[in-house]
Amino acid sequence: MLKVKNSPLKPLALAATIGLTLAGCSSERAEPMPEPMRVATLTVVADVLDNQREFNASVVPADLTRLSFRVDGKISDIAVLSGQSVKRGQLIARLIDSTARDALTDAKAQYALLDRQLRRAQTLAGQDLLSQAELDELAANHRLAKANLKAAELSLRYTELFAPFDGVVSEVNKKDFETVQPGEAVITLYRNDRIDIQVPLPDALLSQVDPGQPDNQGYQPIVRVGDTGRSYPAHYLEHTLELDPSSRTFHMWLTMAPTAEPIRPGQPVTVVVDMKAAELDLPEGFTVPMTALQAGASPDAFYAWRLEDNRATRIDVTVGELTQSGAQILDGVDAGDRLIVTGLSRLRNGMTVQAMPQNPTTQPQDQQ
Repeated sequence: MLKVKNSPLKPLALAATIGLTLAGCSSERAEPMPEPMRVATLTVVADVLDNQREFNASVVPADLTRLSFRVDGKISDIAVLSGQSVKRGQLIARLIDSTARDALTDAKAQYALLDRQLRRAQTLAGQDLLSQAELDELAANHRLAKANLKAAELSLRYTELFAPFDGVVSEVNKKDFETVQPGEAVITLYRNDRIDIQVPLPDALLSQVDPGQPDNQGYQPIVRVGDTGRSYPAHYLEHTLELDPSSRTFHMWLTMAPTAEPIRPGQPVTVVVDMKAAELDLPEGFTVPMTALQAGASPDAFYAWRLEDNRATRIDVTVGELTQSGAQILDGVDAGDRLIVTGLSRLRNGMTVQAMPQNPTTQPQDQQ
């Protein structure tokens, strides 16, 4: 068998294989690295203190009352419409009263019969022709008949529903010929001799409101109505001690006299408060746009992203008041911190990012 020694083809093949392998590695290493994500930022600056603060509020019905019948039955007539003004004592709804009238007629007849029997028995007892036991029994039956007569009269009276005060019909909950139970809402009515304003406030402000202090009662916040530019003074009415789970704020109510222009429940208004005149203090903090915050696991948990050496760092923050200008951060940031305001959902702690140039003429609350 013929053997070929020291063939020049083997070194050439080996060199070609090594060259191709090195070329493949070089091409993989030559792939460009992805560019860091570009983000917009803002620099945290101290708030400019202003004595006047504005709060978004809304008009709510004053003394909203749900009216109902005291007896069951079928509605004969609804005498009012939604939005209609009514006077105190005005008839607003009626039940079919045929059964109540029949019961009243029977009660009157029974009472009249027992009343005659008692008078006759009293005469006979005076002549010793009737025992005291028989007289006592007739007297008891007479009292029972009188009580039944009064109950029948009330039942007939309760088939009519009257307005308890001057007001406006907010809603008609039932229709003619519907059957209702005692206590079931038929008409919803609110007062029209005053206008109530509901204002959401943070706990830091509401805790300073003391209804017993003359200063709080004497100061009058200003209620500005829509785009009309008209403003009206208001008075403190009451406030709640329960946190609203949806807005995470507490509610305070103001009240004011009726105005020449129509102001209806549900209408948005702005409440302007002079913090110094009202002797209220706001906690110091930094106002940032809502785009600089992300919600945490719980309703009152928030965090932000701070830019440090081109890296995103997640920080927990304490958020106070929410205003038209943004959110007030009470703790977690310092003046001069640079916060990321775009792409927060794609950030990871320690992630390298590229900050876009800031516009020095743009205020932090205006950056989006």
